[in-house]
Amino acid sequence: MRRILLACLLAVPALASAATEDELRRTVDAYLGSIDTPIPDARWKALGPEAGPLLASIVTGDGLPTRRAGALHGLSIADPARAAPLATTYARATAEPLVIRSAAVRAVARTLPPAEAMSVLQPLLSSPSAPLQRRTAEALAGLGSSGCRAVQAHAAPLTGDARAPFSKALARCASPEAR
Repeated sequence: MRRILLACLLAVPALASAATEDELRRTVDAYLGSIDTPIPDARWKALGPEAGPLLASIVTGDGLPTRRAGALHGLSIADPARAAPLATTYARATAEPLVIRSAAVRAVARTLPPAEAMSVLQPLLSSPSAPLQRRTAEALAGLGSSGCRAVQAHAAPLTGDARAPFSKALARCASPEAR
């Protein structure tokens, strides 16, 4: 039965394309609707750049912030070239919810070359939001020694509660793997 259906879809390219788009939309919806089970990066990557326009439309749409953040995460894996400018915009967008900005910070670190990612992320270390500071520091620490130096330099004069958001990134930077 599947072979017959596949043969029919392949025989009519417009129908095959529509079926593929519907299938892609259902897959993306299922991934974004997953609450208890994280979707492995390999699954997002398997969607490929074909999923880029759909995911980008969800990111820029007016859906739930968690859904938009999930779409940005998936987009950064499936279509990094399309994700990079969106991630940069949303990382800097102070009016956006924390969940979207956090996803954008991670996407910036994943999609941009380290020097460009640093220029986008470094100013966010001074954000008034401690959770965003933490996520930014962790993203920078993931960039390697140059990111670690930026986090260490920013955190050096800080004490107590002001330094707390940087503790995990500083610990990561102090590990032998970060050097």
